[in-house]
Amino acid sequence: MPELEPYLNYLSIFEGVPFIAYLLFGLGVMLLMIEMSIPGFGVAGVGSMISFSASVILAADTLVEGLIFTGIILAVSAVIVVTFLVLLSRGVFKSGLILHASTSKEAGYTSTAEDFSHLLHAEGSAETTLRPAGRALIKGRTYDVVTDGNFIPAGEAIRVQEVVGSRIVVTADRT
Repeated sequence: MPELEPYLNYLSIFEGVPFIAYLLFGLGVMLLMIEMSIPGFGVAGVGSMISFSASVILAADTLVEGLIFTGIILAVSAVIVVTFLVLLSRGVFKSGLILHASTSKEAGYTSTAEDFSHLLHAEGSAETTLRPAGRALIKGRTYDVVTDGNFIPAGEAIRVQEVVGSRIVVTADRT
């Protein structure tokens, strides 16, 4: 069995470290994990850095010791960040940052607007109450439409007054 004594000498740098330094380090780790899991503007991240810095200042007797502790903190932080991100990407932690909904063409989602100019002056009927937005049946197909500001009850005849891009403006057809 290998001798452990040479390795235990490295642990001697932790002798005499105040307990509060360990608590601040643990607080820094928790704040870092919170910063990675909750979207925000960095309050937990800044708190984590302050906590880590305070733990190093309290624990170090000399500059060399402070640099060693800083290296340990950076190494532990890197391991925590990588581990947490790997677990997050595998779905171990449920996150509101990841969109799980599908927007497929079969579900009715399209990325480009159709050309609705052929609907100009076409007649149809309001499928829903238009106040001012709703759905209308025009040329045998249902479209999302808006009125020119007036209320049009469902079932009433409508006429396409204006088409701008994917915006179809209708008015009540009183003829």
